[in-house]
Amino acid sequence: FSISEAETDEEFEARSISLLQTASNAGYAPAMYALAVCFDSGDMVVRDPILASALYKKAAEADYPKAKLSHGL
Repeated sequence: FSISEAETDEEFEARSISLLQTASNAGYAPAMYALAVCFDSGDMVVRDPILASALYKKAAEADYPKAKLSHGL
């Protein structure tokens, strides 16, 4: 993602999360994992370990190696 001078940090973060959610909903496992990391740490979103776990699981089931490691598969 790239930030422009016309975009605030908050707008950039909201756009980043929106793009990750779109890609995750489309079944892109790396986006599921990246979104899980955000929800797990509370980075750019309100921390939600339950949602993070569900996203890790979904990415792991899609054979994404980092998610398999994080989710214990």
